[in-house]
Amino acid sequence: MRGQALRQCHKLLAAANKEALLPCQTRSATSTAGLEAIQPTTLTGSLSRDTHDTQRSLSHRSASTSAASTPEEIAKFSSLANEWWDPKGPFAPLQSMAPVRMLFIRRAVCQCLGLPEHSVRPFEGKKVLDVGCGGGFLSESLARLGADVTGIDLSKESIGAAKAHAAADPGLKSSIQYRHCSAEEVLHEGKAFDAVIASEVVEHVSDPAGFCSILSKLSKDGAAVVLSTLSRTARSYAAAILFAEMISGMIPRGTHDWEKFLTPEDLVLLMEGTQLSLQQIAGMSLDLQSRQWQLSQDLDVNYIACFQKQAPPEAPHSRK
Repeated sequence: MRGQALRQCHKLLAAANKEALLPCQTRSATSTAGLEAIQPTTLTGSLSRDTHDTQRSLSHRSASTSAASTPEEIAKFSSLANEWWDPKGPFAPLQSMAPVRMLFIRRAVCQCLGLPEHSVRPFEGKKVLDVGCGGGFLSESLARLGADVTGIDLSKESIGAAKAHAAADPGLKSSIQYRHCSAEEVLHEGKAFDAVIASEVVEHVSDPAGFCSILSKLSKDGAAVVLSTLSRTARSYAAAILFAEMISGMIPRGTHDWEKFLTPEDLVLLMEGTQLSLQQIAGMSLDLQSRQWQLSQDLDVNYIACFQKQAPPEAPHSRK
């Protein structure tokens, strides 16, 4: 079974190229035409690395019995919690990515769940878990699409910031439940969701394989699981570490650990052994002229992927 998920990725790529599902040009997250036309169901050549090299890379990651973020990671975000919604603060780059992430999430989740994606509130009545919700960028957007949202984070201060911001909008009061807890705690409560979102989280956890397993277990059969993260490439090091942290100071130094970044191969391999099957993937690229994030075919820096929870195979009937 090892490598089966990667073969599925290459199959998706071949099908997308053959049917020209995704044109070469990018689509803006602020464009209605982009929402209607984009088909982010492809992979670029970044999946060309040998599977065994990827497996060896993953084996060198720090292993932990907990899938949660380390205390140092939690403290890092807690110290900045009051700046989550500051348009010029350390989370401004993440906030600016929210529209393009929601562009992908809306379409991918609708396709997985068979929902009317052009509806004003396509997620009406669906239960969505936002893991590592931070200040609530995505939780609020998901709620406005009709979802019954549970936003969880290990930073008590971040949850406080999320609650305070949502309180300013009466329309969100009954749509979002924010909780200071881990994904493991929610799992132990026996809850399952129609969609699970983990945006810019997996690169901060101690045990990414365990984390992905928990996401799968938190999902109903047929549910959508969406993750966005950074690929472990020279370009991502230059963009996220050298430029964003060390040169421009757009984000605080130490926000990212390049060794924890995951290539698309890494992410797909982490899903082996779960019931999650890759459905769509797209890059997220910043247009330097418009200063807007766009969905693209470039997976070398930021990318976002949607997996679907497959029902377990039925046990063969015993012969009488």
